[in-house]
This record gives sequence, C-alpha cells and structure tokens, in this order.
Amino acid sequence: PDLERAVSLRPDHLRALVLLGRAYLELDRAAAAVPVLRHGYELAPEDSQVLMNYGRALLQTGREEEGRTILERLRKVGPDRTARRMVPGTVSLIGLPPAERRKRQEANLRSALRSHSGSPEVRQLLARFLLTNGRREEAFGEYRQILAGPAEPEVLRDAGQGLLEAGEFALAKEFLARAVAAAPDAGVRLDLVVALLRSREPGAALRELDRVPEADRQ
Repeated sequence: PDLERAVSLRPDHLRALVLLGRAYLELDRAAAAVPVLRHGYELAPEDSQVLMNYGRALLQTGREEEGRTILERLRKVGPDRTARRMVPGTVSLIGLPPAERRKRQEANLRSALRSHSGSPEVRQLLARFLLTNGRREEAFGEYRQILAGPAEPEVLRDAGQGLLEAGEFALAKEFLARAVAAAPDAGVRLDLVVALLRSREPGAALRELDRVPEADRQ
C-alpha cells in the first residue's frame, strides 16, 4: 500500500514504479506488475532495473516473445552503462566470459579510484558494482567512506537511488537525506519518501511529503 500510494502521488516517479513492480512480482502478482513496469519502460527504456523486472513480468504472464525482446535489450544495454562511460577500459570488456568481465571491471574501477584520488563519483560506481555482485559488506564499506567525506549532491543522489533499487532502504535514507539537504529537489525528496516508507517510518515519510510542492506530486 505504501508503494502504491507513492506511485499514485507521482505516477512518473521511476524508482517507485520499479519498486512497486518488483513488489508485485515477489507477491506472485505478475499481471499487476506488467502495466506498472511498462510505464517505467516508457519513461526510461534503457534503465537496467526497469528492463530486468519488466522482462521478468512479461515472461511470468506468458508473453514470452515480448519478454525475450526486453531481456535482449537488457543484455545490449548492460547493467553498468554509467560505469562503462566513466571508467576507462570498460568497453573492451564486452564479450568476455562473465567471471573474467567482473574481475577486470573491478580492477578498472579500483584503478580509476586510485588515479582520481578516491573520487566519490568513482567510489560510488565501485560500491554499486560490489553490491550488484552480492558483496554487501564490502559495498557498505565503500558507501560509508562516501558519507564520511564531502560529496556532490549528484553523487549522494545516485548512491541513494542505487541503494533504493537494491532494497537497502536504511542506507538509502542517509544518502537521500543528505542529497536533499544539500540541494533540495522534489524528485530526490520523493525518493526519500519511498525509502522512509519502506523502512516503516510513515511519520517521517509524511513530513517529507509535506515539503514536496503540490505541483510536483502530480
């Protein structure tokens, strides 16, 4: 109900759509997930989380050809599009076996982190890579280092949104709260509302929602 409320308040809020669609899938309600994730796909046709969950929903509802098409698009886009753009050498990894690709990608990220003197932007990419690959404690260590120092609002936002999509709501709250404090933005504040709702803090979520201009809730 909390996610449904968030989507009803902001139908074009991408992360809320992804989380709601994924929640429906986890509840074996794939038919309900399809229109939610289709709308997310219309908003962001190259978002890896949208593609993965939308493809899964289509397959589970028997729409196998459509589902395969979406998952093929995911394969072409890849889960680390941003990293490929920002970290030198990542394009050359395409076509390698998955284990070797992950090994080299991590090496590239760590090399970029060293050469950029611990840049929060690159550290955020490394943290997300670790989290995506199931190395949660290592990822949290990198995320905590970002929180321990200065970081641009965009880095805080991206880290918070990545954690939100991964279901790490407690840590997502910390990043999104700092991002909003540094640069108030209605979309990021709504991300924070979703994180608070998923952390079972409805009072705090409603207080943040009250700070969102009425025009931005539609």
